[in-house]
Formats: sequence, structure tokens, C-alpha cells
Amino acid sequence: MCNLSEGIEEKGIKKGIEKGIEKGIEKGARQESEKFILNMYQQGCTLKLIASVAGISTDEVEAIINKKKPALS
Repeated sequence: MCNLSEGIEEKGIKKGIEKGIEKGIEKGARQESEKFILNMYQQGCTLKLIASVAGISTDEVEAIINKKKPALS
């Protein structure tokens, strides 16, 4: 393989790794946020309060709670 194609391949691999790390961080942050929302819900907080604290809409809070409801039982 020539040096040019090796350099391009290395750049591609590096970008792929960076993207993977970025997606992993986003997924972890989303999971922590969902956990926080569910904990607030279990403590009896209103959807409006949870949405205000989490910085999202009440519809989004409701969707997260409904998605995780079987695990809450």
C-alpha cells in the first residue's frame, strides 16, 4: 500500500474511533438523565417540575417514564 492510502486509512480509523467515543458519551449522558427523571418521578415529583428541572418538555418526560414503566413496577 502506498503512503497516501495508509494516511487516509489512519485518518478514517481515527475519525471512526472519535465518533464512537462521542456516541458513547451521549448515550451515557442520556441514560443518566433518564435515571434522574425516573428517580424524581418515583419520589412523587410532578411532570411539570421534572420537565422544568431537566430542561425538557412534559411530553418528553412522559415518554421517558412510559418507556421505562415496566421496570418501575
